[in-house]
Order: sequence, then C-alpha cells, then structure tokens
Amino acid sequence: MKCHRFSFHGNTHAGKKDPADALNQAAAFSHEVARRADVKGIKTIYNADQTAVFFELLRRTTITKTGSKSFWVKCGNMEKERMTEMVLDDSHGLKYPLFLVMKTAPSKILAVDT
Repeated sequence: MKCHRFSFHGNTHAGKKDPADALNQAAAFSHEVARRADVKGIKTIYNADQTAVFFELLRRTTITKTGSKSFWVKCGNMEKERMTEMVLDDSHGLKYPLFLVMKTAPSKILAVDT
C-alpha cells in the first residue's frame, strides 16, 4: 500500500466532552436513579454484565504428511459454539454465582419419561 501511496482512512470522531461535564452528568444520573428508587420504594438495584464466551473453535487447517490426500471435516457451517456468561451483583455488594446462557438448536431426540 505504501509503495502506491494509498492509506486507510476511517471516521474516528466520536465526540468530545470536558471531564468536568462528564462528572456532572454522571452525578446527575446517580441522583436521578437514587430519587426514582426512593419514590418507587426500591430497596435493591441489580447490575448484570454479559460477556460472550467462545469454545470449540474448529480448525480451518490441518497438519498432515506431505503428499497425503486432503479430507473435509463436516461442521454444519458452524465454526464455533458460543455462550453468554452473566455476572450479577446488587447495590448491597452481594455477588451472585456465575450464570451461563447457551443457545443451541432444539434436540431431534424425543425425551423419554422414566
């Protein structure tokens, strides 16, 4: 790219705020949340954060002896499996156990009652 005098350009302007304005806005938001919780009689406020977790990444390449035949691995157009981890805590400082959310296709095997 440099030899042809090309370069990448991107829109990087995301806005700028004065740090004092940001602190004032955060304090105003905090007071508004506390006021609404008091008006509605809310005693506990929960905070949930979610993060994607990837597992079972399927390889795109294999290492074999030179001259051996190639083979295809069936993966159903899925390169990875994904789950979401939820971290939950509350306004009293309590931390709750990690909660995992997994989304999969429905099973094709009928459930059997025992």
